[in-house]
Amino acid sequence: MHSAKKAPTEHAELPVVALVGNPNVGKSVFFSLMTGRYVVVSNYPGTTVEVSSGTARFAGRQMEVVDTPGVNSLIPRSEDEEVARAILIDRKPAAVVQVADGKNLRRSLMITTQLAEMGLPVTMALNMWDEALDRGIDVDTAALSRITGVPVVKTVAVQKQGIGALQSSLAEAKPPSLRINYGPEIEAEIERLAPLLPAGRMVVAESGIETHWGIITDEHQQSSARDVYAAGDVAETEDLLTRERTVHAIWPNASEQGRVAGFNMAGQERSYPGSLAMNAVDFYGTPVMAVGNVRPREEGFEEVVDYRPERGLYRKMVLREGKLAGLLVVGEMRGTGAALALIKAGVPVEEIRELIMSDEFDYAKIVRLVKAYPEAFGEREFRLTVRSGAGG
Repeated sequence: MHSAKKAPTEHAELPVVALVGNPNVGKSVFFSLMTGRYVVVSNYPGTTVEVSSGTARFAGRQMEVVDTPGVNSLIPRSEDEEVARAILIDRKPAAVVQVADGKNLRRSLMITTQLAEMGLPVTMALNMWDEALDRGIDVDTAALSRITGVPVVKTVAVQKQGIGALQSSLAEAKPPSLRINYGPEIEAEIERLAPLLPAGRMVVAESGIETHWGIITDEHQQSSARDVYAAGDVAETEDLLTRERTVHAIWPNASEQGRVAGFNMAGQERSYPGSLAMNAVDFYGTPVMAVGNVRPREEGFEEVVDYRPERGLYRKMVLREGKLAGLLVVGEMRGTGAALALIKAGVPVEEIRELIMSDEFDYAKIVRLVKAYPEAFGEREFRLTVRSGAGG
């Protein structure tokens, strides 16, 4: 999905009612009941995600009804969720009908909080009410309405129960009153950053700069607009291993992207090879670090594990075609810097695979490979290895 493009519609002049909800909660049944036979089904621009739209009359007012893809969250982790969020942002619906599963209210309420943070007017259809009652579940809809601040209507869509009341409630749709407190430190940062965000979004949207998961950049960190560069958690680059486009919003990637962008802005051509997934945490005093692909999901990878419970150590090496693709270490961080250099270089590591799994693995152990493949290693890794030959 490219945010510079708009969702396809034949009714752009009409106010919009958007149907939102988890997968398999009955949204499509509501859509059919509201719109009838004549609907438009098309792919959202730049995706394979189908979006259905039609028209309906509510209280004498003609409106467009859009059936968004089923989502588990409006913080997108899939193309369906990206499209659903884009529709809500781009189309600015006059009302959102959140179709909730009466049997599993907790799952639906997470979406309600996200709709609240988006400031969208909502009315809730508590669907599959008959199935909830069969399971001994009875929700006080009046109390739920007071807590959420939005109209709540019991429905059984497949039996057309509650549809009239739901349609009447659209006139009362309002942003949910739910508010989440993220704690004093995060709340303070939100207050500081919030005034800066709308202008930033407008600059990108109005400039025509191509976006997807982030601002799409080329190998020089340049956006689709000439002489406009991006780096860090706003920049979408290729994953070094999968070659898929993504945003790896972590400091090492951001720092290198910024360095490459800076060189190119100064007229000195540099290329960014791609980002790597990595994470480091301290789990109750035990350090854990993952670099690269440590959970391969397709064939062609070799996984080597060394587990020493008596010392609280765990080490997992992932290889593909004789090259290091990932390293997961628990309890001992030595060698992670050297492993990162090997993954980025993409050179054969068969001759040192046993060393990579040892406690003694560090930059000194890859000197021979760095000298054999100097062009494959970055300037920093080459200097660190050849000059010091130690540390990890």
